[in-house]
Amino acid sequence: MDKLTTTQSFFLGILITSIAVGSFRSKIMKPRYVEVNALHAFVDNVEPRPDFVAEAKRINGSLNQSKLAHLLMYIHSLSEHYDIEYELIKAVITTESSWDHRAKSTSNARGLMQVLPSTALQVFNTPSDQLYDPYVNVTLGVMYLDRLKNHHGFETLPGQLTAYSHGPTATKTFSDTYIFTNPYVRKVTSHHRDS
Repeated sequence: MDKLTTTQSFFLGILITSIAVGSFRSKIMKPRYVEVNALHAFVDNVEPRPDFVAEAKRINGSLNQSKLAHLLMYIHSLSEHYDIEYELIKAVITTESSWDHRAKSTSNARGLMQVLPSTALQVFNTPSDQLYDPYVNVTLGVMYLDRLKNHHGFETLPGQLTAYSHGPTATKTFSDTYIFTNPYVRKVTSHHRDS
């Protein structure tokens, strides 16, 4: 048998590859309906994102609507990262500062989530002059809620909220009745229900 020319070798290679791929095609390719069904299953499990612009219009706070809409997007991302309900974070902000990023309490707590300078510095190594930055403030507030649950062991929402308001040390001395019924918990849960 004569040697194959380069062109013949090229076409023979294509022919052999085509036959091989054709015979294994059903084994290596998934049926289309599986991919579509998998996509539907994925889409069905994804919760729709809130309408941040519409939410910003409903909030009467110190930030303009554009900044507030961006902040709400950021809060939503924090809520997903720390597994803390988005609506709960908004309820805490409403309770703590009524969405005034310049708020300062008589106990010197500052910003949207009313973070104490001592907590910011001791727990998160953040100087107090950054607490009026809305992004820094909500980050620390959400991280503190997470810390109360995962580091201090407050497993119930009333326990976490009471510890957020009164401090973890004091909260450990309170009765369950007070933890579940104190005015701060009632106020946050009231805002939470309304959202």
